[in-house]
Amino acid sequence: AACGCSVVDLPLRAYGALVAADPRPPLPSTVTDLRFAGADCLVAGTMHSAAYVWRGAQLADASAAPTLRLDCRASVVSFGAAAPGAFVARCGDATVRVWAPAAADGAAADDVAPLTFGGLARGGPCAGCQAASCLLPPIDRDTDDEAALPSVLVMADAASSVISWRLDGIGAEALGVDSQRARRTTPLGGRAVLCLALRPCDHNGGGAPALACGCADGTVAVMRMVSAGGGREAPAWGRPTELATSDGAAVVQLAWAGGAVYAATQAGEVCAQDFA
Repeated sequence: AACGCSVVDLPLRAYGALVAADPRPPLPSTVTDLRFAGADCLVAGTMHSAAYVWRGAQLADASAAPTLRLDCRASVVSFGAAAPGAFVARCGDATVRVWAPAAADGAAADDVAPLTFGGLARGGPCAGCQAASCLLPPIDRDTDDEAALPSVLVMADAASSVISWRLDGIGAEALGVDSQRARRTTPLGGRAVLCLALRPCDHNGGGAPALACGCADGTVAVMRMVSAGGGREAPAWGRPTELATSDGAAVVQLAWAGGAVYAATQAGEVCAQDFA
C-alpha cells in the first residue's frame, strides 16, 4: 500500500487480517501509482521524483532501498501492462514513458532513462490505461528464451486510432524511436479511442496477442495481431470485432480476464464479453 511518500507492506495473517509493517524508507515525493510487475518486482511511480523498483532481496527486505530508480521528468499518473522486465507509464505531461528491458537490467540505480512518446490527450473522461506493451509470440514455438523475444508498445492517441511500435533493437541510450517504425490503426471508422487493454496471447497460452480498444460511443473494438512486423515494419492488427456496452456511455477502463474483456463506462456500468 502507498501512503504519502511511503510504501507499506501488509502481511496477511493466518486468521485473514492485514497487519501493516513498518513503512519502507520514504521516497522523495508522493506515490501516485503502485503495482506489481511479476511476482517479485514492485514499482512505485511518484508525483515529482521518478519511479522506483524493488526486486528480489530488496523486495523481501522492508528496510531496503529500491533496486532501481527509473528517471522521469514528469509526474507518473499510472503504470500499464508491460512486457516482462519493462515498465510503461502514463505521465502528467501527456506522454508515455517506456523503460525497456535492455535499459533496466543491470543498469546503475540512476542510469535508467526512458523512451518518451508524446500525443496523449490531456484531461477528458479517459481514466483508464492508454498504453501497454507485451512480448511478441516466438516464431519458433520451441523457444522459451524471453530475453530473445521482441516487444510491442501500443498507445491510444485519444483521436480515432491506436499506434503500435516494435521496441526491439533500441539501445539503452535511446530517448525515442523513428516514427517510421510505427503503424497507425483506426479500429472503428474514426471513433475516438479512450483506453485500451492488451492481452499477450489467448487464454490457452498460445496464439496471437489481442488488443481491446474502448471508444467514446460505448463500443469496444477487439483486434487480433495478424503480423508481428520486423526490421522497420511495425506490427499489424486484423479486422476489429465490435462489442457494445448496454448504456452507450464512453468506455474509460478495460481489463482482460482469460478469454473475456471487461469494460467500465463513464456512467458506472461494468460489463463483460467473451472474445474467442
